[in-house]
Amino acid sequence: MIGCWIAAPKVWGVYGGDEPAWRATELLGDGLLGFSRASVKDCLKRYMALGWTGYMPESCHNTVVMVPLKIAPWLWGWPNLLTPRLRDVGSEIALVYPMNDDGAASIDTLEVDLFA
Repeated sequence: MIGCWIAAPKVWGVYGGDEPAWRATELLGDGLLGFSRASVKDCLKRYMALGWTGYMPESCHNTVVMVPLKIAPWLWGWPNLLTPRLRDVGSEIALVYPMNDDGAASIDTLEVDLFA
C-alpha cells in the first residue's frame, strides 16, 4: 500500500498500466480517477515546463497526480496555485515519498529532508 497525503477528503482512483487503468475508469463509471506511471510523468514534465504560464496539460486533467516529495517544491505554484489549478481540471494530488525505480513508497516518518 502506498502511503500518501491526498488534497481532498476522499479520492477514488485506480493506478496501474495505461490500458488497465483507463479501462477500469470506463467500466466503473464517473468519479473514478485513473492514472499510471506514464501519465503522471507526462503531466509533471509538461507542467514543469509550462506551468509558469498557467497552462494545465491535458495529461493532468481528471486524474490523480502523484507528486514525489523531492520535486514538489520545484513545481510552479506549489502548493497554493497548483492545488486549485488541478482541482479546476478535475484532478487531485497524492504526495508520495520516495520515488524510486520500482515506483512510489510510503511516507513513514515525520522528519523529511527534501534535499537528502
